[in-house]
Amino acid sequence: MREEAESAAPILRGIQRLAQHEGDTFTEKAADGKTTRRSGFQQFERRFEIPMGLSEQGTFAAVKEALADLSEGFTRDAEGSLLKAFEAACDAAGQKVDAGGKPPSPELLLAALEGVEIEFDFHGVAKLPEFVVHPEIAEAMANAWVGLTSGGVYREALEKLIVKKRRDWVVRQSNRKLVG
Repeated sequence: MREEAESAAPILRGIQRLAQHEGDTFTEKAADGKTTRRSGFQQFERRFEIPMGLSEQGTFAAVKEALADLSEGFTRDAEGSLLKAFEAACDAAGQKVDAGGKPPSPELLLAALEGVEIEFDFHGVAKLPEFVVHPEIAEAMANAWVGLTSGGVYREALEKLIVKKRRDWVVRQSNRKLVG
C-alpha cells in the first residue's frame, strides 16, 4: 500500500521513515545548534468497518477495499498536514517566495534558490531542493526550470549562484563542530 500512497501523494515519497517506539513528543534542533522546538505528534483517525455475514471471498474483498480506503484517507491527511507544516516552516525561515500571482519563470526560480541553503555532495555537485507547487502550475514550473537550465543568461546566472552557494556551504562545513 505504500506504493499507492506515494503515487497518490508524491511529496511523501522523499520522506525518510523513522520508527519511534516511546513518547508523544519530539524535539527539533535547528542547523545553528541553538534553537530547539518541542512538538507533539498529530493524530489521524479513520473508521474501519467490515460488514458481518460475508463469505470468505466477500470478507477478503471488503477488507482489501477498506484498507485501500484507509490508506487513501491517511495519505490525504498526512499530505495536507505536511503542506501546512512546510508553509509554516518556510514562513518562519523566510524561504517562501511569493510570485504575486505571476506564472513561474526562470527569474522566480533564481529568486527561490537565492533564498535557500544548498547542500553539495562529496564531489561538490549541488543537491538542488525540490519545489513544491500546486498541480495546476506544475507544467508551467517545469517549463520555467527548462528555461533556467537550458542555456543562455539564465543558465549563466544559475551557475554563478551555485558557485556562490558552494562557497557558503564550504564555510558552513568548516564551522561545524564534530562530536564523538
